[in-house]
Amino acid sequence: MVSHGSMVSTMPVVEGQVERVISVRQISHAVLRYSENTGMLRLARIRKAHQPEIAELFASIILDRPGFFDGDDAQDLYTLRPVELAGPSFAFDAAYDPLIDKVLIIEAAADLMAPGKKEYSASATGRWHP
Repeated sequence: MVSHGSMVSTMPVVEGQVERVISVRQISHAVLRYSENTGMLRLARIRKAHQPEIAELFASIILDRPGFFDGDDAQDLYTLRPVELAGPSFAFDAAYDPLIDKVLIIEAAADLMAPGKKEYSASATGRWHP
């Protein structure tokens, strides 16, 4: 978890008989979840525009591997959108590789934002069985 400040705001406070205005910076908490087994870093409560920078800092400082999350597929490794669209009839198409017999979904996770927010993310982990 990473603590950081949000925008500064002001608020009136009363101390004894005196009222005065103070500046307040609310503390927010960004959540970073990294799985060493899968190499996936999940970021929550971080503005989308700042996520690549935070991921690079994590890779450089914590993993000592600068550029670890820079690959083309580093952002959206998996999406559950096709599953959402197909519903119960969803099936993986592995016809492109004759060595893959079937694909079994073993884990799925979704980070849903509060109503009114326009972002949500989802991820899944699968195993390919030759």
